[in-house]
Amino acid sequence: MSYMDAIRHWLEIELVARARPEDKAAIKTADFFNRILQEDHHIIIKNVQKADDRYLVTYEESGDLKETRFDRYQVEGLLLAIEHEPKYGIVYPEEEDEEEADGEGGKQGKDGEINSNLEHE
Repeated sequence: MSYMDAIRHWLEIELVARARPEDKAAIKTADFFNRILQEDHHIIIKNVQKADDRYLVTYEESGDLKETRFDRYQVEGLLLAIEHEPKYGIVYPEEEDEEEADGEGGKQGKDGEINSNLEHE
């Protein structure tokens, strides 16, 4: 998977996870793509800004800050599809993961934080 595809997939599912905080599958999938970005591509997402027709993603790659843009309507397509499909409206509770049970689960700390600056309008 290219790093640009990984950033786009992360952004799509991150929007879903933020809109549906009870959706553990979306949260786990966003974490999965974040790990791909960090482990395979050495990229850390620093900021996401929502503009009229696009998202601007600022990321760090090998110590350099870079930016890329994604069409807002394409990125939000996954969330819209989920919101408009009744079978995805039900979020089933999951058993607590072992990682969460021992206190080591969740998102990374300050340096590897997934996206503390994601701005919503």
